[in-house]
Amino acid sequence: IYSDDDANSDASSACSERSFSSRNGGAGPHFLRQTEDVAEVLNHCASSNWSERKEGLLGLQNLLKGQRMLSRVELKRLCEIFTRMFADPHSKVFSMFLETLVDFIVLHRDDLQDWLFVLLTQLLKKMGADLLGSVQAKVQKALDVTRESFPLELQFNILMRFIVDQTQTPNLKVKVAILRYIEALARQMDPADFRDGTVSGFTPPHPTRLGLEVT
Repeated sequence: IYSDDDANSDASSACSERSFSSRNGGAGPHFLRQTEDVAEVLNHCASSNWSERKEGLLGLQNLLKGQRMLSRVELKRLCEIFTRMFADPHSKVFSMFLETLVDFIVLHRDDLQDWLFVLLTQLLKKMGADLLGSVQAKVQKALDVTRESFPLELQFNILMRFIVDQTQTPNLKVKVAILRYIEALARQMDPADFRDGTVSGFTPPHPTRLGLEVT
């Protein structure tokens, strides 16, 4: 059952704690009405009914495209909902989720660095799933937008943490996706960021210890 009670604990504190009230023009009547609209949209996104989740995502797309910045509380809840949506069993909901995710990243990139580990690793895991070509293209687009939206060094260090985590067991397709993503990051990073094979003091183990051989 898809409910709001099974929130992934990794996302419970995933979003920034900064205040957003100044961005939304204070707490006037229009803002309060918008807040009620967002609450309804999020409730739909968290519904156990797939059609309501799809309707919620459509409403959320409209809000994000209208540049409606989410409050700290709204942002935290949406991160929790989106973390679960990476495993949404309904293909139409998952496809629309990926589209909405791109809009979310573009608008709130400055507020999502604490959620970046979840975002990046879940997208890369999806590259190893059996998806329709059109859906996989949406996953790739979300990855491209993620790479362009966050500090390269932060992304690099997150992936280093992920690939040395003994609890992770990515399949071959995911390993290839990780290596390609790291290669793309390295091409964009300043050579000065690398010091004696390290980034910010992190020295990755030899590839054979990471289980990342792809031949």
